[in-house]
Amino acid sequence: MRLTFNAADITSPTYETLEEYATKRLVKVRKYLPKDNEADYELRTSVKLNNGIFDTTLEVVGMKNTVVSVRDRDMRKCIDEAQDLLIRNLRKIKEKKIGLRRIKAKFVDIVST
Repeated sequence: MRLTFNAADITSPTYETLEEYATKRLVKVRKYLPKDNEADYELRTSVKLNNGIFDTTLEVVGMKNTVVSVRDRDMRKCIDEAQDLLIRNLRKIKEKKIGLRRIKAKFVDIVST
C-alpha cells in the first residue's frame, strides 16, 4: 500500500506534521485491505484548509466505494475521524465478500448433492 499526500493550502511545518501524523495513523488501514494484491492499492490523502477548517479526504485507489471526507477545525481529529470511517467502510466490504463466499459454498454443496 502506497501513501500519497496532497495539501497545497498548508504551509511547510504544518504539512510535515500532517504527513508524519497521517503516516503513523493510516498504517492501520493496511490490515483491512485484501491480502492477495495489497501492493496494488494506493491511499490518497488530500487536505484542504478553508477559513480555518480542514477538509480531509481519504481515497483507496483500486477499490470501489472507498472515499471518505471529513471536515473539522482540528487537523488531527479530522484525520482520526476519516481513518475510522474508512476502516468501517473497508470492514463492511470485507464482511460482505465473506458472506457472499459462504452463500456460494452452501449453494455448491446443495447442487453437488
